[in-house]
Amino acid sequence: MFARWQLVDALAEGLHAANRAISLDATDYIAMTWKGVLLGLDGQEEAALAALRAAYSINRNYVLGSGFLGMYEAWAGNKELNVRYALEAFRLSPRDPYQHHLLVLLSFTYFANRQDAQALEIAEMAMRESPDKPVPYLLLALTLVGLGQLEAAKKAFSSLQSRAPQLAQARLAGLWLTTNAAYTKRTQTFLRVAAGLEGAEAEDAVRWVAIEGRCSRLLRRQVSGNRVHVVSAQFLNSGFHQHTHGTSAAALLNVVKLAHDVAGRAACNAGNGSNAFEISAVAGCTSHRGARTARFDQNFAFGDAAWRHIRDEF
Repeated sequence: MFARWQLVDALAEGLHAANRAISLDATDYIAMTWKGVLLGLDGQEEAALAALRAAYSINRNYVLGSGFLGMYEAWAGNKELNVRYALEAFRLSPRDPYQHHLLVLLSFTYFANRQDAQALEIAEMAMRESPDKPVPYLLLALTLVGLGQLEAAKKAFSSLQSRAPQLAQARLAGLWLTTNAAYTKRTQTFLRVAAGLEGAEAEDAVRWVAIEGRCSRLLRRQVSGNRVHVVSAQFLNSGFHQHTHGTSAAALLNVVKLAHDVAGRAACNAGNGSNAFEISAVAGCTSHRGARTARFDQNFAFGDAAWRHIRDEF
C-alpha cells in the first residue's frame, strides 16, 4: 500500500526541482504548472491556484496548464471559470497527444461541479481513448455512484483495482490531488461505496441523493406534463424500496416535496392536476410504515408503466 511518507518525500523533491527551474527562468510555465499541482497535493490550496494562474498568464497555449487550472478552479468553487479553462485546452489542440489526460482533467472538473452525468460522458471518452489507462475507471466508479448506478460503479472499481491496485489503495487511503474538505469527503464516500466498503445505509443515501438531483434538475427547467410521470415513477419505485427494505422515510419526504413542486408546475403548464393527484396519493401511501395498501399497489403499477414508457426522456 502507498505510504504517506513516500508522498511527503516525493513532494519535497518535486517542489525543490520546480522552484529551482523557476529560479533559473521565471517564465518557465511548465515548472510553474507542476509546482501548482504539487502544492495542491501538499494541501496548500491557495498557493497552488496562484501558481497555476501564474503559469496560465505566462502561456495560455499550454494545454495541460489550462486543464489543471480548470480542475483546481473547480475545487476552489469558481464555477464560472473552471469548465471554460478545461474546455479551452481542447480548442487549442483538438488532436493533442495528451488527449487522454485532458479528458481526465475535464471529467474531474465536471465531477467537482457535481455535474456527474457530464463527468461520466467525458470519462467514457477517456476510456475509449486509452482503454488500458486506470484513471478513467476511477472516474467511472465515482460518477456512476453519483448517478445512483451502484452495481455499474462496483464493476468500474473492480476494473480499476485490476489495472492499478496501488492507485486504488492510495485513493481509498485518502490521497487525492486536493485536500479540499468538501470535495474529498464526497469523493471518498463515493469511492468506498464503489469498493463495497460501505453498508446498505450509505448505499441507500447516495441513491436518494441521485433521485433528489434528478428532481431538482427538472425543477430548474420548464417541465411538461409527461415529464412529471418520470418523477412520479422514480418516486414510486423509491417508495416501493422503502416498504420492502424498511429504510428511513426522511429522504423520501424530500423527494415528495420536490415531486409536489414539479407536479404543481406541470399542472399549470398542462392545464390539469392529474399528475399532482397521483403524486399526492403516493405521498400518502408511502408516508405510512405499515403494510402496503391497494392504493399504493395501484399507483406503483401506474408509475412503473409510465417510467418504462418515457424513461429515455429523463
